[in-house]
Amino acid sequence: MIFVDYPIPVPFDKGHKFDRKKNKNHVMLYVRIRSFRENGKLKHDGYSIGKISLDEDGNEILLPNDNYFIKFKGIPCPTNSKVRLRGRPNKGDLPCKTKNIKDNAEQMVGYSIAYSHFVKELGLIDILEESFGYDMARKIIQVTSFFCLGMPFGLSNIENYCENHYIFSDIIMTSQHLSKLYKEIDESSIANFLSAWMQHHNTSKTACYDVTSISNYSRNLSMIERGYNRDKEDLDQLNLGMFCDMESKIPLFYSIYNGSLNDHSNLKEIILKARHLGLSKTVTLITDGGFANKTMLNKLKSLNLNFIMGAPKRRHKDIENVIKNWLLSTPLGLCDKFSYDNDIFLFHETSVDIADKTYRLILYVSNQSYMFDSLNFNDKIEMQENYLKSKNKLTKQELKKYEKFFKINIKDKKIISIERDNDAIKDYLLMSGAFALISNNEDLSPKELLVLYKDKDIVEKSFNMLKNDIINERLYVSNDDSLRGKMFLIFIALIVRKYFLQKVIEFRDTKHKYTLESVFAILSDIKCYKHNDIFLLPKNLTAKQKFVVDKLNLPFNIKE
Repeated sequence: MIFVDYPIPVPFDKGHKFDRKKNKNHVMLYVRIRSFRENGKLKHDGYSIGKISLDEDGNEILLPNDNYFIKFKGIPCPTNSKVRLRGRPNKGDLPCKTKNIKDNAEQMVGYSIAYSHFVKELGLIDILEESFGYDMARKIIQVTSFFCLGMPFGLSNIENYCENHYIFSDIIMTSQHLSKLYKEIDESSIANFLSAWMQHHNTSKTACYDVTSISNYSRNLSMIERGYNRDKEDLDQLNLGMFCDMESKIPLFYSIYNGSLNDHSNLKEIILKARHLGLSKTVTLITDGGFANKTMLNKLKSLNLNFIMGAPKRRHKDIENVIKNWLLSTPLGLCDKFSYDNDIFLFHETSVDIADKTYRLILYVSNQSYMFDSLNFNDKIEMQENYLKSKNKLTKQELKKYEKFFKINIKDKKIISIERDNDAIKDYLLMSGAFALISNNEDLSPKELLVLYKDKDIVEKSFNMLKNDIINERLYVSNDDSLRGKMFLIFIALIVRKYFLQKVIEFRDTKHKYTLESVFAILSDIKCYKHNDIFLLPKNLTAKQKFVVDKLNLPFNIKE
């Protein structure tokens, strides 16, 4: 305990050695007992005797603890003195601070009004209230507005955010209250939300799915494990699977699972869970080529699920050979073709048998990709040839790398001759710009399949937004309950941020080159102040503010 009303001069005794150690925001004074070396480093043992503080004149004083009197001085502790016990009450158990907007105190209102407007427009507020109740829904909206903005200056700044933004609530959240909120978000309520959300927004017949990994430092979480890390980080991780609606491009459903599980082993369970909560059984699933293997196709077959899937040519020799045979046997001028996205695509449909099931196999060649790949490849070959001519010896790794396209004659570890492997080069150029899709959907044309597949990166873009703009790569939670709650809040923030971005893209052009961040800044600069229970604008809206407010169709009733 610290005797807060018993200040004494900071002790200075030639018979003792003292050490100062910073403990959070305080400096504690320690009496050194012994010194020793551990792994070559000098360390000290001791006990604290109080906290260093300052008096009214700015001079250092010591607020002693019980060790000072009992151990250091060998006398009883003073009685009738005000003390502060070790440790502090958990701020999460304290009542939230109530916000009191004083007259003439400016509040940021622009971003808050926009966030509230989009939450209502998306139908989020009603579903949250039905799933969590009115009070919890308001807390979730308040916190996710902070998350959506990118958590300026980190989680610890939420209190400052609530004090300066008009948050449609008189409650000021702190980082400690935020931790408590995480734990109050239970699995049952999340399931109720996801079920209602998918029924409300799964409007199209297609949904895309992808997986990402989120690295974490904590070793106390059951899901945080070693696995395939997509960010190439040497850290334990959590895996996150997500569905997005292809038409609205809005996230529909998410599931978190152990970092050690691979994408293929868990996809069936995620689909079953999503179906149980409301994902349409007639939806066509779109995934990238990472899922294109025999085991995965068998699982999709057992689910009676339509799909469109990339078929990586370099990983599937059968498909690579089919593409080669098509390109070698059919003159380019006789190939079927269509135009899409300022490009010309040659295509050919055939079939492929995998695990006793026949699937559609559509082969494509992109004219733009062919030109880009072939030009880059020729430049690459020329650079490699020049490099090899400048070398006398090659390492085993270099030899393995360059033997793909060069015939290299080595004797006594020295390069004797170098020659281009024209067959290998011709074979590579033949496949430039070529790719394939596998599907069991019989209703879509080759062009329709391609258009849908090209748009599948909406999930990848959502992941980039989630990791780079919302959580800044890390979760920073210490237990499973907090992990569950925080991931749900992140998902809500992602939905609104994606919707916000779509609205900005709609009016972005060569004249108005707005980014989402610039729109956030413009809106955050719209402020008001309170005077006699009336909120007033301290200045007229700028031209940019009026433009953004109009284009986003925000409910501002004062624009002049």
